[in-house]
Amino acid sequence: MSDGAMMRERITRGDIEAYKREVLEQSVLVPAREARVVLGGCSPRKLYQIMEDGHISGYNQSPRSKGLCFLASELRD
Repeated sequence: MSDGAMMRERITRGDIEAYKREVLEQSVLVPAREARVVLGGCSPRKLYQIMEDGHISGYNQSPRSKGLCFLASELRD
């Protein structure tokens, strides 16, 4: 079978949009205040307890950043 005769998988706009959403969620950092809302309005203490328990990871956006941010994908999970 030649390369031209091989079947190609069709990629739809929906597939592309789903992939873009997935990549975006894996790279978006959410500030602690917004992360607490996503997690159902938990207290700052509860948010940091969740992080200390290893369920989510905290990140600084920049060296001058005040406070931690969290990956949107981890908050969703």
